Amino acid sequence: MVTPSPKEGWGVTTIEGNACGSPVVASDAPGLRDAVRDGETGFLFPYGDVEALVERTRRLLVDEELRRRFSEAAVRWAGRFRWERSAEKTLDWLRGLSEGGEGR
Repeated sequence: MVTPSPKEGWGVTTIEGNACGSPVVASDAPGLRDAVRDGETGFLFPYGDVEALVERTRRLLVDEELRRRFSEAAVRWAGRFRWERSAEKTLDWLRGLSEGGEGR
């Protein structure tokens, strides 16, 4: 999967790709650099650097062992993200606000 965006809010599509076993090549941009573990679940490249994008994508396409390792790591990484966990953290934060705090 390739995501050459200049920025993302979080990069949920990269996590969805990882969940399917797809390593990601993404620009080293806000949101994406948090979602892609560079050198483990995919590669980051400087936004706008077409040569770097091509080089990293090519590496994943031609190196079967690297692609397999990244694919396995990608599935593990994506498995950490669950809607239930996000909902619990959001509720905790809202409870903290309702109690006069700044959230937890």
